[in-house]
Amino acid sequence: MREQCPPIEPVARFSLPVTGLT
Repeated sequence: MREQCPPIEPVARFSLPVTGLT
């Protein structure tokens, strides 16, 4: 799942909370 998300600061920040919920 982390591979799909690009190493972007804004994207990573939003992905962190999203990954915890899913």
